[in-house]
Order: sequence, then structure tokens, then C-alpha cells
Amino acid sequence: MKKVLIVDDNEAVIATLRTVLVRSDYEVVEAQDGQSCLAVAGCEQPDVILLDWLLPDFEGPDLMGKLREVSTAPCIMITAQDTVHHCVAALEAGCDDFIAKPIRPDELLLRLHRLIGK
Repeated sequence: MKKVLIVDDNEAVIATLRTVLVRSDYEVVEAQDGQSCLAVAGCEQPDVILLDWLLPDFEGPDLMGKLREVSTAPCIMITAQDTVHHCVAALEAGCDDFIAKPIRPDELLLRLHRLIGK
């Protein structure tokens, strides 16, 4: 079973993603800010990370450099910040993919499958 780390400060978003992922046979771990993301990523070694852009203590692109010190897992930036600028900034920071909110479950699952399989 592949492990997904969800990093978002919105509990409703986490709950929705958790439901979609668990129903699709992914294991889910969670973090609600950048510091806990680093701790969980280092300890749990997820297969992929779903990272929100706006966290209480970091912006997603700024967190990527620190995240790469503890994990080599592919990362998908998931955010309401859906301009071309934001997409380019996320990819330049080291994210492997970018999904704008609201998240479409079928699209998310397809992107996950392309990155890590099932």
C-alpha cells in the first residue's frame, strides 16, 4: 500500500483528501504546517506528498528546499493559488506536479498513479 502525506492547514480539505485516498487503497498520514510536515516526512517516508501552498509557517515553495533534506518523495502542490506564476514557481521550487483547488478526485488519483503507481 502506497503512503501519501497530506500537508494542509484546512481540516475539511484533509478529510476530503483522506476519504478519496483511503477508498483508493492509499495509506494516509497528515501534517497541518511546515514544521510537522518535515517531521512526518522524515519519520514516515511517504511515497508522495500533497503540499498546500499556504501554510501557517511556510509557503509551499519555500518549504520544498527543507523538505528535500528529509525526503525524496515526489511532491504535488495543491493550492487555490492557480495562476501560471504559481504553477511555475511550484515547479521551479522542485514540485513534481501542480493541481489547483477545488480538487477533482479523478484527476488527483490519475496524477498519483502516474507518479507512484498504486
